Amino acid sequence: MSLPNNVKTRTPIDPKLAVGSSLPKPKELIALTIVLYLINEEREYLDYTVQSGNTIQIKDDLISSMKSFFSSVDNYSEQNIDRLRTENSLVSMQLEPLQVSLQIVWKLAKVKAINSSSSSQERTGGVRVPKSLNFTSNLVLLKSILSDNNNTVAEFSKTVLYRWIFNEPIESENQNLEAKLKSALLIFTEDTLYKTWLDDNTEVLFQQEGIYDLINNDNDVVDLKGVKEIKGTLRNLKSLFSHNLHPYLKIEGDNVSLREQALLEDFTQYKNKVSNQLDLVPKSIEIVEMENEGELPNTPENIENLPHQIIFYGSPGTGKSREIEMRTNGHNRTRTTFHPETDYHSFVGSYKPVMDGINIKYEFVPQAFTKAYCNAWLNPEQPYFLIIEEINRGNCAQIFGDLFQCLDRDDNGFSKYEINCDKDLANYLKFVFESSANTEAVESYKAIIQTEDFDKIILPNNLYILATMNTSDQSLFPMDSAFKRRWDWEFVPINYGDANSLNIIIGDSTYNWGKFIENINPKIKELTGSEDKQLGNRFVNPKDRNITFDQFRSKVLFYLWSEVYKDEFGTQSSIFKYELEENNPIDFQFGELYNDNATDIVLAFLKFNGLEPEQ
Repeated sequence: MSLPNNVKTRTPIDPKLAVGSSLPKPKELIALTIVLYLINEEREYLDYTVQSGNTIQIKDDLISSMKSFFSSVDNYSEQNIDRLRTENSLVSMQLEPLQVSLQIVWKLAKVKAINSSSSSQERTGGVRVPKSLNFTSNLVLLKSILSDNNNTVAEFSKTVLYRWIFNEPIESENQNLEAKLKSALLIFTEDTLYKTWLDDNTEVLFQQEGIYDLINNDNDVVDLKGVKEIKGTLRNLKSLFSHNLHPYLKIEGDNVSLREQALLEDFTQYKNKVSNQLDLVPKSIEIVEMENEGELPNTPENIENLPHQIIFYGSPGTGKSREIEMRTNGHNRTRTTFHPETDYHSFVGSYKPVMDGINIKYEFVPQAFTKAYCNAWLNPEQPYFLIIEEINRGNCAQIFGDLFQCLDRDDNGFSKYEINCDKDLANYLKFVFESSANTEAVESYKAIIQTEDFDKIILPNNLYILATMNTSDQSLFPMDSAFKRRWDWEFVPINYGDANSLNIIIGDSTYNWGKFIENINPKIKELTGSEDKQLGNRFVNPKDRNITFDQFRSKVLFYLWSEVYKDEFGTQSSIFKYELEENNPIDFQFGELYNDNATDIVLAFLKFNGLEPEQ
């Protein structure tokens, strides 16, 4: 009897968020990939091109097979198929944009250069190199959608694929199949990561769920474009919307909205299902070695003087993550986020089931700490940063375990004390270091840990751990003093000057956000006795610097009510009051802000609290 193999360790996926090329013909690319899979007898691998000077072409035998595949389609043109030999996305697009589309967004196939492992060799010039496709199991699902009860691709399915390739309209009798195809393709994209930027160049990493959550009716609009050029997967997402591949949403310019109000109920059901699905996959997204776009200063302070462990803390919205971004920009970074379910294994690593072809086996899967640890030791000349967002939302004693002993550093920045690690982690470390080409770094590491078994952990002096802590968070776990004293702490104050650059728009009136928080924060501090609950300068961070009525109501006022003033209702301390008659304040509760007179209440609330519209 044979037991299953161990979980397979896989290379982290490069999300290719900075690739510049767009996707002009997504339907053609998708349909052609499906057809090549089908005419290749559904085999996993296909070398589909031949070299012709500086260009590539689809192989003649594949063109012949496509002619046979489509021969029964109405208005079929053999000349159209012949043109596909040299005129289609699979031969005209560069390798990296193809990888973004087929690997990262729709996950239909891995795309590789036949004679090179480089993804960037086609970035400049018009040269195209021979490529291959390694199809994924998503093609198995698409084949079932396109097939009849005999598992044979139906003739009307061939028609839809043909129409997609050549950008022809779909007949009404085939639109139901097209809708099924679109739905399946959309589901493949829901865990894809996209990136845009706010006005202050802060990166916004999001999934489509981040768009869905902001759309509640046909008047809601989400702007995809921040302050920089749309790149990578985000270009593909825009193309997905503009080519009607999303059944619920549309795009005009860079603005995404609901297609029509009649779709709202179905869309709401769909987005809830997406949320449920994403709940069942890893809860945190880790971006390793983010590319440097150059807009942030590169190491604004001397790295040698930076503490090896530091926690940035302060009120919500003061820019703690931004501070870390500023200090680590241009360096190697591994980022993770703690939450109440984070434990030692999700921070360090553990054995997990992974796919090995069609088989499942168990392998040690490293997590944020182990990745940063190995990279730092193997690249001793470069600083490496392990960034922990919301460190106080996890149980640090449980997450770090005995690793916290390593946080004591000597004068040279190495751990004062070594710890023994378990056999699973030791075996993984041994595999990584013995596989490394940097033999000098490996020998140095072995000399320091003084063992051939790799069963000891000592933090190197080029590994820095930077964390953020929102001191107002009510769900935090207590940190014991032994853990706290191993960190340097830096308070990030509220920047009222920055806050003054933002406005609050209520009806036809404009109020200054900086003046609002300057007025409200002292009242919060007086009531609570601390600064933790005060509003940070970027508690709301609108990209156009204008805080809308809905943002002010649903984020700012909801926070003030639920976290500070709910239990003060009806007392002298409450700020949730307004006056219709002088010296006769009326108390109101948060729920009243969703009545028909909500705008009038908020305007009167601001006036009661000393705010006047800007002139």
